[in-house]
Formats: sequence, structure tokens, C-alpha cells
Amino acid sequence: MKKLRVLVLVHETLVPPDSIDHLTDQEADVFRTEFDVINTLRELGHDVRPLGIGDSLTELRLQITDWKPHVCFNLLEEFGGIVTYDQHVVAYLELMRQPYTGCNPRGMMLSRDKVLSKQILAWHRIPTPQFALFRRGRKPVIPKKLRYPLFVKSATEDASLGIAQASVVDDPHRLIERIDFIHEQTHSDALVEEFIDGRELYIAVIGNERLTTLAPWELSFGSLRESALGIATRKVKWDRAYQEKHGIVTDPAKRLPEGVPALLDRMARRIYRALHMSGYARMDLRMRADGSLFVADTGNRRLLRFDPPNWQETVVTTLPGPVTGLAPVLGLVAVAVPVDRAISLVDPESGEVVRRLEVPGWSSGEQQEAHLAVLPSGDLAATAPRTGEVWIADPTGHNPAQLLRDGLPGVTAVALLPDGELLVSLTWEHRLERVALGD
Repeated sequence: MKKLRVLVLVHETLVPPDSIDHLTDQEADVFRTEFDVINTLRELGHDVRPLGIGDSLTELRLQITDWKPHVCFNLLEEFGGIVTYDQHVVAYLELMRQPYTGCNPRGMMLSRDKVLSKQILAWHRIPTPQFALFRRGRKPVIPKKLRYPLFVKSATEDASLGIAQASVVDDPHRLIERIDFIHEQTHSDALVEEFIDGRELYIAVIGNERLTTLAPWELSFGSLRESALGIATRKVKWDRAYQEKHGIVTDPAKRLPEGVPALLDRMARRIYRALHMSGYARMDLRMRADGSLFVADTGNRRLLRFDPPNWQETVVTTLPGPVTGLAPVLGLVAVAVPVDRAISLVDPESGEVVRRLEVPGWSSGEQQEAHLAVLPSGDLAATAPRTGEVWIADPTGHNPAQLLRDGLPGVTAVALLPDGELLVSLTWEHRLERVALGD
């Protein structure tokens, strides 16, 4: 095999260490893909350089012009904190005449546009759930063609913004309520589609002119199906303890009805061609009990309240992303939502988001295990593991967040000590450290 110079493009916070032996599986999961790709390429004898990219392409240009890599292995999923901008990095590689792995910018743009991609698939007669677009600022008119239950989500937002179990509705009244909720909470149009309650299947396609499909895999929700809808939330995908509790596994699909594997193969190829993809892609599909298949895209984000004496569960509100930290402040609940780049102050009774406090350490919009603590002053301390920072946020919203301390890689949990200092957990380094509020 010819030895190649391979430049691996990763997010600047996901450049992996040389070894992950000292990390737990949960800690290593953050950059496991990047680590596995880099080390596998090196084991194959290639000359590999990882390059962390944030919001600048200067270093990428220097590496291309000076080192002259044979290929860029693209593992980016965003640029400058915006997930839809990764296609522009690929377009830049094309302008530089630089070979790269993965999909071309046109295919990335088409597949990311939820409404346009559905229209393209429908034109090609590829089965996708019946859908309708409800534009913000207009009175909703419900088409008769829609069949309940329906799934309501933002037409433009990623990271499951506005999605929860309550996103599935079964009557016109709840549908209108949920459309209004999406308009108000996400400031975007609402996409309503038929909810497909079935098996979650994945199939990968590789190639440009000649395509190869891999064997289908399935996400099995285990015991979770007994109490909730089967939706691939972040906890379902990444929380190992949660997966073990409910028996959630992703394995090769088993016991598929006769003819379904061949149908999956044909459908995946047609979708790949219809959306002008190249390199490789993964198709997510739903299969009903009768064996019918649909292209699917779902998620779940909720804030729950449990009231005594029976500890009945109540959904307080839906947040724009996974909740990683909670703290009571000013009669409200401060909720850490790093993918939304902010702390949401929620009224625990009405569920209204009263105020958003932006945290600069979360500016990338990536998921991270950020935590909160209330200080004697009434301010909030917020950790930012990806940047290794602790920020102070004013819950009144009168003042912007201020950096308290940096240089704390992997900082997660935070607690106020009796002497007035903060105790923070440096998860990646397996140690605790004091942080003076006067620093």
C-alpha cells in the first residue's frame, strides 16, 4: 500500500490525545471517532496529521500549501459554531483543488435542508412521511392529507431544537398548539410530518459513480418502549448508564422480513443519487410493523418536574437541547443548555423561558457536560469543559457573562465550599481543584 500524507480535519476541541488508556469509556466517547480514525490510518502506515479547526481556515491553507497532503480526511460537523457551515469548508477544499473524503458541498446542502430534501425525495417517489410546512407569522391551515399522529419540529434548526415527546400530537388542537410553540420558541417555520412508530434502521452508502451499501444496522430501544416513544435522544445515543438501564443497543439488524434488505439497498441508493451525494453517507429510516419504510429524523429534549407525595412526572417545558445542569435562582430554575449556547431561566410553574443568559464558553454550540452553581452574590457559576473555563453569569441579565478562570481542561461539576471558594472537577485529569471567586 502506498504511504499517503493524510490531513485529518477535526473540530479544534476534538483533537484526541495520543492515548485514551487513562480515560473511562464515557470520557473517551467525546473524541472516540477522531481517535479511531487517526490511529487506524497510522497503523496502516500513513503519515497522519490531525488539524483542529474552529472559525478560521488560515492553518488549513498553510497545511495544504506547505505539507501538500494527498487527501484531507474530513471529520468536521460544523464551522464557527454553525452546523450548516461545514459544507463551506468542503467547498474551500474544492477551490484549493484538494482531494478530500466525504460528501460534496452540494449534497451536504441538499441533505441538510429538511423541506427541500423531502420535496426532492417526494418528486422521485421515494417514500417519506407526509409533511406540511407552516410558516411563521401566518395562521395555520391544516391540510386534510395529514394523518395523525403527527410529529412537529423546526424546519431549519438542528440539535433537536424544540423536539420532545410532546412533539407527537394526535388531534388538531394539540397540533396548533405545537406549531405555535415552534414558531415562538425557535423563531422558525414549523415542519409537520406523519410520525412513524417503528424500527429505527441505518444503512451506509459508499462511493461516487459506483455505489456500495453496507449491511443495515438497527437501534433497539429495549425497555424504553414500555414508557415512552422510541426516539433517538442524546441519552439514548451516548449515555452508557442509560443504555445499560434500558437495554438500548445498536447492532446489525436481525429478523428483517423477506425482501426488506434488498428494498433497503435500493432505497438507500436512490436517496443517495437524488440528493447528489458522494463519498459516503448514512441513511436513517423507519420501518413500520408491516415492513413499510420511511426516511425519519426525530429527537427529544424535556425539563421534568416530580411532585410529592406520589412523585408524578410533569413536563415543565421543552428546551433547545440536552439539559446538563440545574440550579434554583430568583424563584426560577436555571437550566444549562450548552448546544443553545446559553443558560435558560425557566418558570417552574408555567414552563416559560423568562430569560436567556449567553455563556461564551459554550459559543461552539456543541454538546458538553456543563454544570451550574449559585454563588453567595446570587450570580451563577457555569463550567465549560470544551474550553476549560468557568464563567460567571448575572441571572438578572443586566450584565454579560464574565470569565472567572480558564486553563481547567475538562472542567465539569462545580460546588460552592463553606469558605466561599469553588470546588471544580477536572474530569479529564481525574482531580479536583479550588477556584477563588476573587481570581
